[in-house]
This record gives sequence, C-alpha cells and structure tokens, in this order.
Amino acid sequence: MPVTSWMPARDVDTLAAVGRTAGWGKVTGFNQSPLIALVGTEVQADDSDKAAFLQVSGSTTEYLVCSDFDFAGQLPLGATITGVEVEGLIQKDSSGTYAVTNTEVFEWLGGASGAAHSSNFGALGDWPTTETPTSYSAASSTSRSDAVTTGYGCAFSVTVATGRNSLTSKHLIDRVRMRLTYTVNSTAAKRGKGAKFL
Repeated sequence: MPVTSWMPARDVDTLAAVGRTAGWGKVTGFNQSPLIALVGTEVQADDSDKAAFLQVSGSTTEYLVCSDFDFAGQLPLGATITGVEVEGLIQKDSSGTYAVTNTEVFEWLGGASGAAHSSNFGALGDWPTTETPTSYSAASSTSRSDAVTTGYGCAFSVTVATGRNSLTSKHLIDRVRMRLTYTVNSTAAKRGKGAKFL
C-alpha cells in the first residue's frame, strides 16, 4: 500500500478545552524556565526550540495542535486515505517530574480553531527522560481534500500524575511529523496524471 513521506508540522498552536487547561509554551534548550509563548515553528525540526508544558499536579494539557503538513504534493488525485501515523520526539525532565499517565493523540482539522477529526489513538504510560522518537498510528478515513489543507494535522493532550507542582520541571515535544497510507483510484489518478506517486 502506498505511503507518503514523513512530513513535518510547519505550524503549532494551542487550544484550551474543558478539563484541558495546562498551558504549552516554548523553550530554547532544556533548562529554560519560565516558558515563553509559542511562535509556530517549535516542532518543525529536531533542534533546540521545543514545545513544553510545566508540571502541574494531576493536570491535563491544552491541545497542542500541529498542522500544515503540506500533503498536497504527496497524495495523488484519487487517493483514498486508509491510515495515519504521527511521530514526535518526547522527553520529560528527570529531576522531580511526575509520571505521564496518558498521551492522547488525534487527527485534527481546522488548525488552532478546529477540532479533533478522529478518536484518540495515543497511549497510556510514562515518557522517557531522554529525547525519544515515539509514534502513534490508527486507521483513517480522512478525505484527500481535507488532508491537503493547511489546517489538517494532529493534536496532543497529555495528563500527568498527582504530585508536587513545579515551576521548572517540564515535559517536551519536538519534531512532530506525519505520514499517511492510501490507496489510489486508477481512473481518477489518470485524469490527474500530473500528481506525484510514491
């Protein structure tokens, strides 16, 4: 089955929701505190700029919405998307940081003013204390027309265990990327034969 290349998130923002209020921000280097506002490029590449949230006892974060994956050149006309895979470089501060209990991951439409476009396909369990590529995958029925918009992407929301609040201990995400599996309707693909095939 064809699969797109890994495509990086070219934009990142946050969206609060009921019960999801712990804020995300930007760090440049692991030990920076306090966090500063996201500017949109923190999860595009594996570098010193990262998205992070501070440890707040028993809290669940806002949605970290990653979008603008530029799938237009990756999906031929007539493509029917069948699966999605999301990968992020995740890490928690090893000094006094309470365990992550749940990492929720969703397909997303509409960017920072949008909404989840799938059920949660994340995972229970803690984060590593060294930066580690971690992937989450699921079946998908997203249309090609939605997948090629700048507002299409994924979102994370993370819950930490109950414990001591901290103004310095943090959890980090960097280099978020996605790839899609798909099938091709040969008749439609021939009508748009200029589309790229992998």
